[in-house]
Amino acid sequence: MEIRVELKQPNRIKSVNQNFLGVFGFARSEIIGRSIRLINGPCTDITLLNSLLKNAALHAECSEVISLYDHEGKRLVVKVNVVNKCVGCEENECVLRMQTLEVVQSKFAFAEDGTKKLVIRLDNGRIEYVSVPFEAYFGFLQSQMQGRTLSLIQGPSTDTSKLASLIQAGRCGYYHSEVLTTCDAKCEEITSLVQVAPVLSGENSTLAFIQLSFLDVPAEDSTSIGATGPCLPSSYSYFKETVSQVGQDFRSSVRAAVASATQRMKQMYKEQCLLESQAEHQWRIQRLTTLLLLAVPAIAMLPVPRMATASSAQVMGTHSLGQSEKLFQGDNSMKLYREFVPPTLRGRQNVHYSDVHLRKPAKAESKQSVLMLDLDKTSIYGNDGNDLGIALQWMDKPEPVVKELYRHLVNPNVRQAYDKLHAQSRDTRVVIYTRRPQVLHYRSCFRDATINVKYNEEWHSEGQLYIPSDVTSAKEMMKAYQGPELLEDEANDVSKSLERLIAARDAIAQELGLTTPPVIVVTASDKRVTDTAEHLGLSSEHAFLFDDNEALRKDPKVIVVEPTESLPASRRDNLLAFLESNLPASQLEEELVEYLEGARPGEQSIQRDPQTGAVSWFIPMAATEQSRWEVPNLPNSAWERAMSNGFNAPPWMEEYSGKDGSLSPITPPEAETNPIALRRAHVDLKAAAERAVLMREAGIETVRSA
Repeated sequence: MEIRVELKQPNRIKSVNQNFLGVFGFARSEIIGRSIRLINGPCTDITLLNSLLKNAALHAECSEVISLYDHEGKRLVVKVNVVNKCVGCEENECVLRMQTLEVVQSKFAFAEDGTKKLVIRLDNGRIEYVSVPFEAYFGFLQSQMQGRTLSLIQGPSTDTSKLASLIQAGRCGYYHSEVLTTCDAKCEEITSLVQVAPVLSGENSTLAFIQLSFLDVPAEDSTSIGATGPCLPSSYSYFKETVSQVGQDFRSSVRAAVASATQRMKQMYKEQCLLESQAEHQWRIQRLTTLLLLAVPAIAMLPVPRMATASSAQVMGTHSLGQSEKLFQGDNSMKLYREFVPPTLRGRQNVHYSDVHLRKPAKAESKQSVLMLDLDKTSIYGNDGNDLGIALQWMDKPEPVVKELYRHLVNPNVRQAYDKLHAQSRDTRVVIYTRRPQVLHYRSCFRDATINVKYNEEWHSEGQLYIPSDVTSAKEMMKAYQGPELLEDEANDVSKSLERLIAARDAIAQELGLTTPPVIVVTASDKRVTDTAEHLGLSSEHAFLFDDNEALRKDPKVIVVEPTESLPASRRDNLLAFLESNLPASQLEEELVEYLEGARPGEQSIQRDPQTGAVSWFIPMAATEQSRWEVPNLPNSAWERAMSNGFNAPPWMEEYSGKDGSLSPITPPEAETNPIALRRAHVDLKAAAERAVLMREAGIETVRSA
């Protein structure tokens, strides 16, 4: 299987071969142009995948074992090899060659299933686990073999080359088997059919162990068994299959390269044909553009044309803009031209334009700011309130009580950051941006399954879930559910998780005084501030994410804050009073107490008296001077810079400025009734000041001549 991807973010897929489509179950139109995150899932090691792409950018070939997910959400363990020198690849592209692996989960490898087996660590080659049947058959104990190497069971007749091939096959992620002679604790030779299987780590998708299983084989039948072949595929069959697949992939790559080269030659021929005609007109366009850029600012400074005589008004009459074009035809054209000549000014204004003014105009400064807030240990106390919300739901408390709880969990720094950012911009938008893989890839507690949760199609994009502001409850969310069918207990579990998420959003909206709740963005991978803001139709220039994740510190759009693991004294007292009123610790069920005590260190919300055994709520109190969040300063507009630095109007503005703060009109008052007036009579002083400041910053000089 091969896919061709871009090396720059978001690593879009450019092409795939038919083998990939057959294994992963995608249609070609569904995956071409999408990010490689489309095949990521909860067990995908993003670090390993990024490491592969970085090595590809450095033209270094490497391989890793990674868990990916097909179209139906099924987990596939694949070995990924980076191919840099590929036919048809453009710059900043690489080919990822994949091969599916059949692996054993660690929980099955370390379980007693009645077979004689041992498990070896790949990092040091030492024995990690020995089954009870192996101990009984070989006469070794677990304590005697753990931490030792396989040399402990080697004997004079042990074929070390076969043993090495078994270990190497396991390291590469393949099943393999060999007839091997080993020794037991009494140094007696035992001939066994040894099968090796790669073992996947329970924490991530890396190969951490290999499993060796020993099947009893009579010594006289070992030759026949070796001739008939092992129960599992041999290394030769894997080699044959790999060579066949490489041949097919090479032929498809050559065909793609020929098609790409042909298309490129056609494109080059068209460009060559247009080059000669475009070269002739290019300098004319540049000259015309330069003249226009010089003329437009000068015309804008001219006074309003004078309507000199009453006869001219009689000639024009009350014409519409469409009819006014007829006035410039025939004998009237010269007459109207003389009447539109502006009066002579007392001096002549020469404007010198630097090269800066001839460049492409800069975009207008955007004053919209976007405040993105992470939830856990940032905007709210603890990791989802350190299970306080779960405790309320466990005791069947209604939804309003859960929402009231989260109002006590909000970090006061949220309001301070919002006020400081809102004071610098006309429009401040708030977005909840949280990383909760369980919301997108639900790992069931009631069966061995991971379910890719899916709601309204319009809410999902690039592996992220966008919950609109108008969604007010978890029941409304569950009505839009379109994913695989859930068990009743699973649906209730998902609904409770959404209830806590919406309660946290509403608490932040109330803290900030928002009339409309913010949008919730849920992701299972790394956060992308710029892409998320643009997807929501917001300005990404002044979009900032406040998060406690240290891994995001290098992102200029992320402001890393201290984790919210405590509350100020006043909020802590209010929270404890709320808990004692609605959920007394002394009335908790014993199963709930055990669940709360099983939280990770630093996230426990309950404590037990070592002498009496009584339980009570535990909420750490913050220091007296809690550190505030650092909010960036947004750049000012041209008018604000002019007023803050002390604006001095140029001579041409002072000459025509009136007492009321506007430029005095040149056109007489009676001309204001002209229906086809080409300019307004008054120029707002603020607009003129902004234009003058921008001209000054761009290097434009105004010189007044006598």
